[in-house]
Amino acid sequence: MVDSGATRHICANKNMFTSYTIVGDGEEQVYLSDLRISLVQGKGKVLLKLTSGKTMALNDVLYVPFIRVNLVFVALLGK
Repeated sequence: MVDSGATRHICANKNMFTSYTIVGDGEEQVYLSDLRISLVQGKGKVLLKLTSGKTMALNDVLYVPFIRVNLVFVALLGK
């Protein structure tokens, strides 16, 4: 889901990462819109296949397994 309110790219599916680094316990967390806090378990690179057939690399994507949908921070797409 493309989200203009997100501040980082977030992915709940660890299998989507092409590179991955574990984040230490309690080192990073995200605040969700329903006021919950979820711990980040890792971060890395995810490749998105677009409907145009092209592939877009997203770097520094947070792995948050308990989030319901993957979020793409729209402001970072322009970079």
